[in-house]
Amino acid sequence: MSISSSDSFTFAKTQGFQNHYLKIICDARKEEDVRKAYDRVEVLLQSNKSLKLWALINHTGVRIEGCADWLSMEAYHKTFDLNFFAIVNLTKVFLQQLKRCKNSRIINICSMAGIYGSANLNAYSASKHALEGFAKCLRLELIPWNVHVINGLWIDDSYAAHQTVSICIVNYSLWESYMRII
Repeated sequence: MSISSSDSFTFAKTQGFQNHYLKIICDARKEEDVRKAYDRVEVLLQSNKSLKLWALINHTGVRIEGCADWLSMEAYHKTFDLNFFAIVNLTKVFLQQLKRCKNSRIINICSMAGIYGSANLNAYSASKHALEGFAKCLRLELIPWNVHVINGLWIDDSYAAHQTVSICIVNYSLWESYMRII
């Protein structure tokens, strides 16, 4: 594994069975960090034309708890900035690369709070509901490109701020061969 980092950006690359997995830890709210991530992925894809971006796994989020009237507007903004707008930005930036790979996917690590509301999780639940709505619309928009949008659930009592983006890049010619076998 190789890792390089700057103030708020870490790029880790691991290689397995003809695949490249990138785990990027960055402040997904910052345009420059997301651009750096995109540029790194693009360099890797350009260096080997048989590689394609197969999956974008968004795992960003923060949970600020409190009753609606206790939370400041700043708390709502902070929650939506990371839980919703950062994921929208990441998705938009990497979408063209994902469209180039058949059966690629966008996987958002979500929460049951995006389906069911809960007392004292006002801002968090609202931001996760917004993500659910975004994913539903995006799923329909991306049907012509065969890009799948999946919202996976994250259940963790020790929730802290997550700012991780994982990217799975596959050797597409090997992937196509494998898919023909099964």
